[in-house]
Amino acid sequence: GWDETPGFGGEPYGGIKWRRDAGGVVTPIENASKNMCANGNSCLVAARFAQHYEAVGDTENAEYYREVATKIYNWLYAHLYKGDGEVIDNIGYTGNENGAQFTYNYGVAAGAAFEMYNLTGEQQYLDTAVEIMDKAFTKFTSDGLTIVDEGTGDSAGFKTIMLRVAAQMYNSGLEECSQYGE
Repeated sequence: GWDETPGFGGEPYGGIKWRRDAGGVVTPIENASKNMCANGNSCLVAARFAQHYEAVGDTENAEYYREVATKIYNWLYAHLYKGDGEVIDNIGYTGNENGAQFTYNYGVAAGAAFEMYNLTGEQQYLDTAVEIMDKAFTKFTSDGLTIVDEGTGDSAGFKTIMLRVAAQMYNSGLEECSQYGE
């Protein structure tokens, strides 16, 4: 859950740790990290919950999830988004940044920003989503379309997350997202 332990890159404190424990053993704080995949997906889901509750007229839950989504997004944007579309994998307790580059990090980051746009209608979120997805297509494709090999194991499936979000953005019909269907 939400963790405001001082550290992890400083203020604003917060974010969601990658994992709380492994095999029943609590991960020592100095080995903990807060990752894009945990925070980006949590923001995306909270934003969708807020949209759902707004649609059914449940203003109390809609506002609660809007606040949760905004809080997570603001933390993510402050610590894991590096500007110009660049995102990093995680930040450790001591503030050390792991700049590993994976398609799924770009997918969940763009997805979180896109869902915040869908929730609020604020252009800044759409601009960030497009900036991240454009960077992903530049960084991870050989010709603007063919995604480069990310290896075997978990990373072999990471590209599906990026492509799912690109398709969602394209299917929105927004002019700013039309390039993801070409």
